[in-house]
Amino acid sequence: MRTVAAILFLILGVIWPLSVLIWLSAWLNRQPALSPRRLGLIISVTGVFPISLVLSAFGLLLPRLQGSPVFKVVLLVAWVATIVLFIGLWWTSAADRNAASGEKG
Repeated sequence: MRTVAAILFLILGVIWPLSVLIWLSAWLNRQPALSPRRLGLIISVTGVFPISLVLSAFGLLLPRLQGSPVFKVVLLVAWVATIVLFIGLWWTSAADRNAASGEKG
């Protein structure tokens, strides 16, 4: 089961950046455009989230690596950064929606 999860993490870690870049290329042609802050967060998530997934997959595949204290710290930092970026992305999304509804009403 660990091997299956690791393979899924690796596949998702490879597919995520490509799919986000395709989505961004389609979104950037629309109006209203993404705010620069939200675009920066999307690009940051696109860089950090796959690293977290791939590191987790390596940890699942290699038990000796998973026992390393340095690896544990790096994995924890990567996942904390991912969570913080996703929260920031959610927050800026809500702020952009509120600003857009304020302009219309």
